[in-house]
Amino acid sequence: MDKRSQLLAVLLGALIGSLATYYLTPKPQVERFSEVVKPDMPEVSDISVAEAEFLRAGRYENITTIEETLALPTDFAETEALYTIAGRADSAGVQDLIYQAARIGDRTDRQAALGILFLRLTELDPKSALVISRTPTFRSDTRYENQVWLAWGRLDMPAALAEAQRGTAAQKNFAAQSLYASARGLENDNAELIYAALRLKPGRNAKLQHLYALADLSPADAIRYAESLPTAAEQREQIAWLASYLAKSMPTQSNYAALVQSPANRQFFEQSFVAQAAAVNPEAALQKALAGPLTPQSQQQAFSALRQLASQDPSKAIEYLEQMPSSSGARQQRAIVAATIAASDPEMALAWARDNDSSADQSLLTSVLGQISRLDPQLALSEAQSLDSPQARDRVVSAVAMSMAESNPEQAIQVLGQVSSEQMKSSSASQIAAHWAQVDFDGATNWVASLDEDTKRRTLDMIGQRLVHSDLEKAIDLVTRFPGYESPALTLQIAQNLTQSQSTDAALSFIGQYKNKPEFGQLQSVVIGMTASSDPARAMRMAEGIEDEQARNQLYSGVIGQLAATDPQQALQWMSSISTPDARSAAMAQVAMQWYARDPSSASAWIDGLPRGSDRDDAIVATISAGRESHESVGDLIATIGDEQKRKQATMGRIQHLMFTDRVAAEQLLEESDMTDEEREHFKNLFNRIGYDYSWRN
Repeated sequence: MDKRSQLLAVLLGALIGSLATYYLTPKPQVERFSEVVKPDMPEVSDISVAEAEFLRAGRYENITTIEETLALPTDFAETEALYTIAGRADSAGVQDLIYQAARIGDRTDRQAALGILFLRLTELDPKSALVISRTPTFRSDTRYENQVWLAWGRLDMPAALAEAQRGTAAQKNFAAQSLYASARGLENDNAELIYAALRLKPGRNAKLQHLYALADLSPADAIRYAESLPTAAEQREQIAWLASYLAKSMPTQSNYAALVQSPANRQFFEQSFVAQAAAVNPEAALQKALAGPLTPQSQQQAFSALRQLASQDPSKAIEYLEQMPSSSGARQQRAIVAATIAASDPEMALAWARDNDSSADQSLLTSVLGQISRLDPQLALSEAQSLDSPQARDRVVSAVAMSMAESNPEQAIQVLGQVSSEQMKSSSASQIAAHWAQVDFDGATNWVASLDEDTKRRTLDMIGQRLVHSDLEKAIDLVTRFPGYESPALTLQIAQNLTQSQSTDAALSFIGQYKNKPEFGQLQSVVIGMTASSDPARAMRMAEGIEDEQARNQLYSGVIGQLAATDPQQALQWMSSISTPDARSAAMAQVAMQWYARDPSSASAWIDGLPRGSDRDDAIVATISAGRESHESVGDLIATIGDEQKRKQATMGRIQHLMFTDRVAAEQLLEESDMTDEEREHFKNLFNRIGYDYSWRN
């Protein structure tokens, strides 16, 4: 076993060992957070500086509540007192302080206090901190859950990962990204452990922070790191990030662009650097661009700088804009800059557009008036009447109607009547109705009922997609009010959301109306699949009622896979329900993979004890693909696979894993395998593309 394998074995062992102490932590007291706590704490008058100094001298012994900390005369004193009283409280005490802090009226003060308290509760009782961060009071602001994972990862990474493994797919991903941030870099043991436990790659933010930390120490090292990544797409992405980051602190590209080895990567570096430099100092970028002949690339950079300058100094932006060539290719860019100017000075932008709009479609005026429609709809509507182009008039009137939609949808519909294009009118009406239905459902649906069938269907689709995420009851009402209106996508989403946010029974009641229709089978499958995450036993019982054998077996397999993540032995008890080999093979692979990720030693013992045959073959293939390394002789284990195709699949998985951990062993296994020449050549190409030993990244 190589050094890397030993490290992962130790870390994974620590993960398993942490479970015992993890379950001894206190239970959270979350009843008071079951409904959103309102920020209704009354304002508090400040005490005198002398009184505050007296309290400080006594280490704030007489302060026990959040309200008393807010009476202190300075922000420093408030923070100092909060740290002090939180520091001497137990888990229940800090939970009570969190409840009090959630009632603070001032948003900034509330967030600052809660940030301190969640960090302290994580030190004392991370399980309670996590549960509270997911209650209705706090789950809309993910910063608190993020703080919990960050602190927990730094305090006890194995215990944090043990809890992360218990979450839903979305919760696992959120936890993984927060824990990668807590690892302080992506090239250390903790990053490897996160991937080994959760099998989730670092996201964009984690990669950015890692790259920026490297750049702070050595931009040259950061460039080498970016170019070491295994794919061209990853290299270009991180090279562009790095150039933008460096441009914020360096006035010129210095010699860093020359350090980029690949010509394509160097071009990405230079383009990104120039674009960011233009944002930092747009006037300097414009002067540089206008000093020489304008190429397509330099013209694009100039307009990028112009858009930035337009938001800072509209008058100066117009001076530069008039120096830019008025070509057909630049027309759209000029319109964008003019609209940006209109956001801060509508009259200036409008006057400039009138003097400079030479296009037949009056694109400059249309762009400026479109922006003005958000600021002064009546002015935009009045100016639209003077436009010569009917198409331009319609675009502006439609923009005015859309800007009115949120505040006065009925008036927006009336304004829309001035649009001459039926296609544009219909499209805009659908969007306006979607806004309208959220504030006045009856009024909007009564109006929709008067539309022609095509427009009605399109409008109902848009309303439904909006409501299913914001007001589920209204989305259901919409389907009920228009019985002839069928939208499979909407009914599927309603069934899914009902199962997740209310109950399986509510979802079953809803889909019952479709029992004799073709879409019922798919709706039933969605409800069963969603139920599986919270009540797998019930999901299996529901699946028994599916008449179609293939659909039933697919559901069985899916439910068993979900159950395997938390209770693989119970999942195995359901295997006999599956009647087709393919579905059984998929389910067995899920059980093996999930069990191995959760408890490698017991999973390995289970697999070793299975009788030779299809189930054992599938289990071995799954764990080999997951990176199984703890078996004394993985090669001997693969040799016991009876099915030739599965044996080859396991060998490929082993080679792919060794490719990142022991290249020599991988190459030797490749030569000894019974692969075809084409398969062997494929792996050799992969070898040539890989330069770093970061298995979790690929």
